[in-house]
Amino acid sequence: RISNQKSPNKVLALVRIKESFSSIPNNTIIALDSIKDPGNLGTIIRVADWFGVKNILCSKDCVDCFNPKVIQSSMGSFLRVNIKYTDLLNSFKLHSDYEILATVLNGTPINRITSKSKKIIVLGNESTGIRSEILEKAHKKITIPKSESSKAESLNVSIASAIVLSIL
Repeated sequence: RISNQKSPNKVLALVRIKESFSSIPNNTIIALDSIKDPGNLGTIIRVADWFGVKNILCSKDCVDCFNPKVIQSSMGSFLRVNIKYTDLLNSFKLHSDYEILATVLNGTPINRITSKSKKIIVLGNESTGIRSEILEKAHKKITIPKSESSKAESLNVSIASAIVLSIL
């Protein structure tokens, strides 16, 4: 059995795993801190592909990007987006010319900020958000403003990624 699905597509792909993070020039990088749900990671990969983001940094404790549910929910985008599992703090040092924007619940509304052309957008764990040591490195803490009448506590991380990328 090749698929975990009851009604899988009748297509199989064999692909070579990229050995290194791409040096493709790209002004926006997504950094994911402890994303656990494979559906969320796959959707974020797909959103990144949609908005032309070529590089995603994942903390070492993120879900495996080759998990079948990640592959399925990325709808093929995993083939076009480079994913690197790394220590995010070290990666921030390597990308010192990038502005680090951390998504939080009570930051500056994204429609009120200006950002550099080179930026790293940090999205955090589904239940705990971004770890404090990562937050400390952020140049700006940003939030998606909600309606005053909203009773929702938060947004799904993959939905948040789409909104942030559509505005920034």
